[in-house]
Amino acid sequence: MAQFDIYRNPNPGARKHAPYVVNLQSDHLVHLATRLCAPIKSIKTSSRPIEGLMPEIEIDGERFLILMQEIAAVPAAILGARTASAVRYRFQLVSAVDLLISGI
Repeated sequence: MAQFDIYRNPNPGARKHAPYVVNLQSDHLVHLATRLCAPIKSIKTSSRPIEGLMPEIEIDGERFLILMQEIAAVPAAILGARTASAVRYRFQLVSAVDLLISGI
């Protein structure tokens, strides 16, 4: 369960809105029972993204937005198997968390 791994959204009710989540939590904290995750929503069903806060990524050729403003702790035990990785978007993801927390 590595930082920036992408999983199917474990919440069936939220899966229609956001089919995936991304693990943002540092690999140094694997002993914790939860992972800090942000939902991933199709760009097709999204309104205009907030620049810097909602990074755009690609999964299997489809464009998505990561909704940093909806970060939540998710029990690691329910995340299931990794479906993709967002590690190549590391800079954008860390920058978006910084914007969310510090405003810059």
